[in-house]
Amino acid sequence: MKLRFISISSFIIYLFPAVLISGPFVSDLIVSTLSIAFIIYAIFKKLFVYFKNIFFYCFLFFWLICILSSFFSQQFIFSIMNSLFFIRFGIFSILIYYLVKNNPNFIKNFYYTTLCTLIVLLADAYFQKFFGVNITGNIPVTITKIHGLFGKKEILGTYLLRISPILLFICLFQKKNINFFLIFFYVFVEPIIFYSGQRSIFYVSLIYIVCLILFVKHNRKAIAALIFLFIFLYYNLFLNKNYNHRMIKDITVNYQMYKPYNYDVDGKYKYLNFMFYSPNQTILWITSLNIFMDNKIIGVGPNTFRYICDKYKPKIDYEHNKCSTHPHNFAFQLLAEIGLVGFMIYACAYFFLFKKIMINLYRKIFYQEDKNLPHSALIILILINFFPLITNGNFFNNYLSIINFLPFGFLLFLTHKK
Repeated sequence: MKLRFISISSFIIYLFPAVLISGPFVSDLIVSTLSIAFIIYAIFKKLFVYFKNIFFYCFLFFWLICILSSFFSQQFIFSIMNSLFFIRFGIFSILIYYLVKNNPNFIKNFYYTTLCTLIVLLADAYFQKFFGVNITGNIPVTITKIHGLFGKKEILGTYLLRISPILLFICLFQKKNINFFLIFFYVFVEPIIFYSGQRSIFYVSLIYIVCLILFVKHNRKAIAALIFLFIFLYYNLFLNKNYNHRMIKDITVNYQMYKPYNYDVDGKYKYLNFMFYSPNQTILWITSLNIFMDNKIIGVGPNTFRYICDKYKPKIDYEHNKCSTHPHNFAFQLLAEIGLVGFMIYACAYFFLFKKIMINLYRKIFYQEDKNLPHSALIILILINFFPLITNGNFFNNYLSIINFLPFGFLLFLTHKK
């Protein structure tokens, strides 16, 4: 039974990077099914030791806070449906941990299936960029945005930045093909992240590149690939009018055109009197803070920002004070929806991982320690996935949660192994 469960589950996970391209339905169905199967299997085999770690304890506490917040939410049914089943993502991470530890071929096979998936995805994206249509017949929405196999969904850059770094972890763990990954990322992956037109994702990818330079030793070919990338980005950002407008001028014009407003027109709320990214974004973040100030402890309920936004948005600047399903930022969303208690779990976990990566960087620079590089690669990826200073998707979105919590399984394996 053990070998059968490991073999079947591993095979499904090998295909997961490709399944994620198909959309949220199949990928979430797989995560839900595997999580239920693993819980039953773990109880039958008494595998409770895999759940006795700081990650699952923190995740469990966060989950319970979400449920408690849902119970007091005005949108109880909708909120509790999101909260109750959120536990599957933590269980999914433990499943990855279990498979990596008990299947000696898991990491190698996952590497090859992920690499093949990325090659197909990138080939299709480049074809769409240069020929105006991809293999499924989709054409770019605008000249500065390509979506590839994701159709009309603007998540190509998000997928690449969250999935491709797992390859680096595997290369560092196996101590081979490291410079191959660097060349692959600089020459093929990063240009498509740029062409995807997702500005926040692109600028965060530059932080990832800085981390690569600081942590990973480059050979001459990798350095040449990095120089090629710098030339590519310089040309497109400063000499290509279309991309210069999209990536730079469109942002700076916002700050030139829209001056800070006094949002305190009713004498009650005034938490931001300067602009973030755009007027629309500023309105959403102010609305989140307004919600938080009236629901400080446990918020208004996971995923309920869409129902209460209109009540709390500033009654000014009617051109931009439109509501949304979420605040487009993890930190502000958690403050509004699960309050200070839930936000502190997120903040403390992020600070803990940031501290770990700073310690590893210190050891890398001053003591030339390379033994923690696989560990560092995963921590950097997780910090990027949950980066709080940019626009994000919905924290409780099923599809995004799957991608965000995938690296934790590998990190748990490394931590246990260490």
